[in-house]
Amino acid sequence: SGDAEQLKILYKKKSGENLLTDIPALDISKEIHLLTDELTSDPEVALKKISFQSETSADCIVRIPSPVMGRLLENVIGNSIQASGANSIIKLSALVKEESVILKVEDQGIGISQEIQHKIFEPDFSTKANKGTGLGLFVVKQICEQYKGQITVESKLNIGTTFQISFPKCEVNL
Repeated sequence: SGDAEQLKILYKKKSGENLLTDIPALDISKEIHLLTDELTSDPEVALKKISFQSETSADCIVRIPSPVMGRLLENVIGNSIQASGANSIIKLSALVKEESVILKVEDQGIGISQEIQHKIFEPDFSTKANKGTGLGLFVVKQICEQYKGQITVESKLNIGTTFQISFPKCEVNL
């Protein structure tokens, strides 16, 4: 069910009906706080006693529909939750740097080996045995590209992974 929804988000855009300027401005900081509040009651988060730390600045405004941003955050943070061990911390930050809003998700999880880091954004790639379709990060990358953003990953085995996503900052006062 979730995957069909994800693909709907992607394919609706192909018709080119929306220019970025038609999309309402979105405050990423608010989205992060809403999501981390929600995630504290997630069974896996509770079981592993994962805690979230977030650091956000006030003017992290981008043009992305809220449900799409929600999906992006859920996919990236979901991977971090799965990779994390007990009592670990997932750090989320949204900060403005020049003309961009930089979103980071840092975990203290198992990490992603160098050999597969370049593959994680491919459509059918998954490191999870019998779990998931491997669409998660592929969808994230598609969303990033569609809304003029970029995503990069840095990871060290058994130390953790950092996803960095940047989007053009929107010059709008909400």
